[in-house]
Amino acid sequence: MPTGRAYSTIVLMCVFLASTLGAQKGGKPKPVDKPGTAVFRCNGPTATTHNPPGTFCGPDRVADAITGDGISYAATLRSDGEFDLYFLPTAGRMVFLNFESVISPAAGRKNFDFADLASIGLNTNVILPGTETIAANGILSIPEGATWPTRIKGNWNDPYGVLYTIRFNPTDYPGSSHARVTRTGEKSWTIFATDDDVARLVSPGIRHQGPTNEGWYRMPFEITFTVP
Repeated sequence: MPTGRAYSTIVLMCVFLASTLGAQKGGKPKPVDKPGTAVFRCNGPTATTHNPPGTFCGPDRVADAITGDGISYAATLRSDGEFDLYFLPTAGRMVFLNFESVISPAAGRKNFDFADLASIGLNTNVILPGTETIAANGILSIPEGATWPTRIKGNWNDPYGVLYTIRFNPTDYPGSSHARVTRTGEKSWTIFATDDDVARLVSPGIRHQGPTNEGWYRMPFEITFTVP
């Protein structure tokens, strides 16, 4: 059985080893997702072919084409610094899409001019200005007061299980353009596209031949995103 002095020595050694191991395991803390709030500039359907017809909303010639349901959404500042809005049908929320401003029509299966969605995933992929290089920290890379280009990906499944995806991404989806993000404060951003910007809609390809082109559209929108 160890003496009092020997026992104290053993305890101190254990404490030292635990501290050393803790330092080795600790290091730089891992990035984590942070909750935030997203608010759309316009709410409700804007498509004239909607039943009942939508209401025009937006500052441009073309109505906002990605709109909310009138209440702020729970969104996420992801661990990689990108904005992410995602909800399931169980959330009881809606996002409304308007495809009436057609630049080039669909060549695939699309047969709708609007979509009322009970589930959607929508995220940014910020680009360094003047390049096609992805910013290392997403929207966190943008200095306060600056506006940077961003890719946008928005996808949902239709009632038949077809996955449709909106792309603002001229590199991988030619004919589309970037959207933009303005950092309005330390913890606030505005994500937007104007009626000069172009979105491309795609669906899965047939027999693994790449995505099916579902047309190019003007789809202005604006989302204000804040984190606590």
